[in-house]
Amino acid sequence: MLKKMQLRNPNEPHRVATPLELLFDLIYVVAIASTAKGLHHSLLEHHFTDGILQFLLSFFILWNAWAEFTWFASSYDSDDTFYRLSVFVQMFGSLMIAVGIGQLFESGSFVIVTVGYTVKRLALISQWLRIYKDEPSRREVAKRYLLATTLLQISWISLLFFPEALQLASIAVMVIAELWSSRWVHGNEAGSWHPHHIAERYGLLVIIVLGEGILGTFNTISVLYNSHHGDITALGSIFFVGLGVMGLVFALWWLYFAMPFGHMLEKKRQRSLVFIFNYGHFFIFASLAGLGSALELVSDTLNSTGHGGHALVSAQYAMVVLTIMLVIYLLALSGLRSMMMGKLTKNIWVVLGAMGILLFSYGLVMMGLPIVVGIWVSILAPMLMIMYVNRWTKSFAVNADVNG
Repeated sequence: MLKKMQLRNPNEPHRVATPLELLFDLIYVVAIASTAKGLHHSLLEHHFTDGILQFLLSFFILWNAWAEFTWFASSYDSDDTFYRLSVFVQMFGSLMIAVGIGQLFESGSFVIVTVGYTVKRLALISQWLRIYKDEPSRREVAKRYLLATTLLQISWISLLFFPEALQLASIAVMVIAELWSSRWVHGNEAGSWHPHHIAERYGLLVIIVLGEGILGTFNTISVLYNSHHGDITALGSIFFVGLGVMGLVFALWWLYFAMPFGHMLEKKRQRSLVFIFNYGHFFIFASLAGLGSALELVSDTLNSTGHGGHALVSAQYAMVVLTIMLVIYLLALSGLRSMMMGKLTKNIWVVLGAMGILLFSYGLVMMGLPIVVGIWVSILAPMLMIMYVNRWTKSFAVNADVNG
């Protein structure tokens, strides 16, 4: 049975992620794992520039596809038969993107990725046609979305026939066009998305991406244990390394969820805030996925199997990659909070302190200390920011109650 597609109440009480949304996210567990795996392989082969570019392209498409579904569902989820079937097709398209990511890293071809992206977007277009028909107040937005998305997807398909020398520049243009189209489609309308539902959905994806860090921790402990041939006397070393890597992942999780994004979105519903929140999270998600690849490199520093007793990569190389990902994550998260609250310089000294800690931890490994020492020291960077954010959150809650 079809329901009339209408705007949902943005103040609906107890709005949480639906089982269908959680099932949809499972596709992105696989897709993000494929992206992190491709980046790790490229870094392992020292194809740094090509690997980063391929990673950014594949992750942008993944994240954009996920975000389109998430914001639409927050505003319009009717949960009828047609809506569920549409989400099923979007899941299949997303799975094709995940499959195509391997091809992208191996040969530079994004044919399967483009096909999957097209399938996913065609399913979402069918839902926007329902909005155009059933919701007069959103008819202009729906018309803009249908026009912009159709033109964008035709352009993505056209890129497949471009000469290889022009593809990189063309992709950069397409990314800019995607960013611009989002602003043009919605204009200054805030929409009817639910602030706490959106915050929960983004938090769930953070946990999914952090899963790559968990996998990296598991592999590091496994490699270290196997290198000691299961010797029980090596437990001290295994605990020291394992706790350090796991502690870093845990600190990054703690820092993100110390941010009251739901209340921040509830307090300010401007369209510009949506743009900042959405696109700012790209750097958060991408850096966490990259962190998973970096932690795989950490396990490679301990793995000398089949290499004449030499590690697959040097500790210094792994620490460079790890530090870059941590810097991006901490800057992106801090910058996002500051821009959303309009206080760009409020926490500058805390951020500088965190960056100083990361550079110090990097320097320790460059001087020849074990990489695990650098990891333990780097944990202090997010911990410093957690202490600041906790104090700020208490102040924010008090001011919100007074102003509310």
